Amino acid sequence: MPNISLPSFSFFKGDPDTSEDGSNVTYETLIDTSSEKIFVTNNSTSRREFGEAILGSIDKAGSGGIHAIIPVKEVLASEEETKQVMLTPREVFSLLDLSVDSALARNIEGYTIGAIDTQSSGGEVFLLADIRSYDESFGALLDWEEDMASDLYNIFHQHRAAISSNNSFEDSTVRGYDARELVIAEDSTEADSETNNEEVERESILIYSLPEENKLILTRTSEALRDIILRLEE
Repeated sequence: MPNISLPSFSFFKGDPDTSEDGSNVTYETLIDTSSEKIFVTNNSTSRREFGEAILGSIDKAGSGGIHAIIPVKEVLASEEETKQVMLTPREVFSLLDLSVDSALARNIEGYTIGAIDTQSSGGEVFLLADIRSYDESFGALLDWEEDMASDLYNIFHQHRAAISSNNSFEDSTVRGYDARELVIAEDSTEADSETNNEEVERESILIYSLPEENKLILTRTSEALRDIILRLEE
């Protein structure tokens, strides 16, 4: 593993509009990004709009950029005033109807959901999070692997074959960091004329990594994971 220290990521925490202590600043200082808020409530309409906003971030990332989606809700600040606060990880997982263990949501301190424009694979959706416990978070992710592809199909827009097949996650490495990758193999329509064997193509469906004990990156391709890590290393 490379001997580097990834810089602390600046997440949207609490109220995205104000930042008295600097903890709510955006991360433009680290990576070229744009962002948008989406107001959500716990109903089917908000679930659909939130999912559509995440997918829509792919087209808004711009060349080589990132577009982040900030899910917010209104809460009472006083008897007469309301304020906007970002959804907790538990609320996001519930809104997206994910079957992940609650230990993962409990261990996320800050998060960003959006899309990154990669040079090789185009726009890819990602989740980037600060986590408290590596062991608990990694354990929850391992337990989630069986259902991860079906849970995230509408959000990550990956190959439908990942849901119905018996493919499983395998160990991988990206820029020297350990990762877990779900790959499907497809038979090419072009056969090898000499060996009469069909060429097998492998396609990355989902990949996640904890490049440091307090960082989690979940995305669709190893190229997107590499690009996010590169930006964090800057």
